[in-house]
Amino acid sequence: MTPPLPPDDAPRRHHLDMIQRVIDRLAGNSAQIKSWTIAVLAALLLFSQSTIVGSDRAYGGAGMIVLALVFWGLDGYYLYQERLFRRLYDETRQRSPTEIDYSMDTSNYRTHGLRNHIRLLKSISLFPFYAALTLACVAYLIVSLSQG
Repeated sequence: MTPPLPPDDAPRRHHLDMIQRVIDRLAGNSAQIKSWTIAVLAALLLFSQSTIVGSDRAYGGAGMIVLALVFWGLDGYYLYQERLFRRLYDETRQRSPTEIDYSMDTSNYRTHGLRNHIRLLKSISLFPFYAALTLACVAYLIVSLSQG
C-alpha cells in the first residue's frame, strides 16, 4: 500500500483527478466506438441482404469495408489521445505540488509520422477486433460478387 500523500499535495491530486477523468472518458469512447461498429455493420448487412438484389450487394460489402476502416481509424485516434493523457498523468505525478499549473496540454508528447500511427492501429486492443470485422466484410464482398 502506498503511503498517504502530504496535505499540501491537494493541487497535484486535483490535477491528476482531472486527467484521469479524461482518460476514463476516452476509454469509454473507445468501447462505445466498438459497439457502434458492430451495430452499424450489422444493420448494413441486414439491409443489404433484405433489400438489395444481385450484384448490387457488392456495394453494400464495399461500404461495410469502408465503414470498418473508418471506425478503426477513429478508435485508433481515441487510443492515441488516451496515451497522450497517460503521459501527461505520469509527468504530473512526478511534479512537486508547487509546479502544478492544471494544464491539459498534451502537445509535448505528440509524435508525428505514419509509422507511429500504423503501429498504434496494430495494437492488441484494436487489431484483432477490426481486422476480423474487415476480413468478414471482405468475405461478404467476395461472396456478393460471386453471386452476381
